[in-house]
Amino acid sequence: MRKIYILFIFLGLGCGVQAQQENQFTQFQHYKLGFNPAYAGNAEGISIAALVRQQWLGIKGAPMVQLLSLNMPVLNNRVGIGANFAL
Repeated sequence: MRKIYILFIFLGLGCGVQAQQENQFTQFQHYKLGFNPAYAGNAEGISIAALVRQQWLGIKGAPMVQLLSLNMPVLNNRVGIGANFAL
């Protein structure tokens, strides 16, 4: 049993650890679909928004988020579909 614990410890030391941070956007008027999914299809045509947020400029490895959001009405404006793509 002790050998299994030692094996898991060595396997754990060999793995890299990476954390994630929740995306933060202050431009609510440009990113309504991300805050409220029911907004999809609200405009009369296709709505596309692209946002870039860079935090802590000048610091290496600082968080940066790129986002593409699109939505449109379908079925005679009765249903809306949308998608968000974040990098």
